[in-house]
Amino acid sequence: MPNKNRYKTLKLAVFSGLLYAGGLALFDYGDGVDFRLGKFIFNFLFFGAAMRWMLSHPKKEKLTPPPPIRKSSCISFPL
Repeated sequence: MPNKNRYKTLKLAVFSGLLYAGGLALFDYGDGVDFRLGKFIFNFLFFGAAMRWMLSHPKKEKLTPPPPIRKSSCISFPL
């Protein structure tokens, strides 16, 4: 099970890295800047690695019960 989850996370990181780098390349193309392979590879690797790290280390929250509901001492009027 862990290997399947690891490959799924890696695929998602690669896909999101390509999507991010491709989007930035399209913005550069729209501005009239030539395509730079080094910038594309850097964006792909940096964003893909960041996504891989965020997906493989999920935030673990402590679940605490909600505080008990107290009866209010205010006078309430029926509507």
